[in-house]
Amino acid sequence: TTWPEVAFLYNMRGIIEMDVRHYAAAEADFRKALGLSPEFAEAKANLGASLSRQNRANEAIEVLGAAFEENPLNQAAKLNFADALFQAGWDTESRILAEEMLAKNPNDYDVLAHLARIYGKKGEHQKVVDTIQKIWNAKGYDPDQLQNFLTSVDFLEGINAALKVLDHIEESEETIRIKSLFLGRAG
Repeated sequence: TTWPEVAFLYNMRGIIEMDVRHYAAAEADFRKALGLSPEFAEAKANLGASLSRQNRANEAIEVLGAAFEENPLNQAAKLNFADALFQAGWDTESRILAEEMLAKNPNDYDVLAHLARIYGKKGEHQKVVDTIQKIWNAKGYDPDQLQNFLTSVDFLEGINAALKVLDHIEESEETIRIKSLFLGRAG
């Protein structure tokens, strides 16, 4: 086995750790991958994402900014950089990057989901609803966007409209938690 192959395996294990939300373990794997292969662009982008998910936005911005500068065509690094900027409170810069990406690929659902978070924070509720509906129409329901979607529906149409949306969504622990939040609002 060669060093680049081992680095690739560490990167893959880190991706799996990210999927199960073990961000510190993922960070360790991405650092091991980069220790073996310092120019491994995907591992750099993934390291930045793991730092961002651990609420270490400044470190993530440093790593992802460097990864993005080294390879401006790396869309994963660019989206992760936009996410880290958003988490650090640099909403305008994050939105600019995401909108540039969306202009090149209007059906990039990860970018659309990122923009929906920005729209929600900025109170652009109709854009939240339109953007998330576009994602759900193409890819099916995704619970990660549910609370943002319902908050915007509540703002635009009222709590009863938000609760009606929940009636059409398959119950899970997450949807039950979110439904209880909205039922609490309804009184």
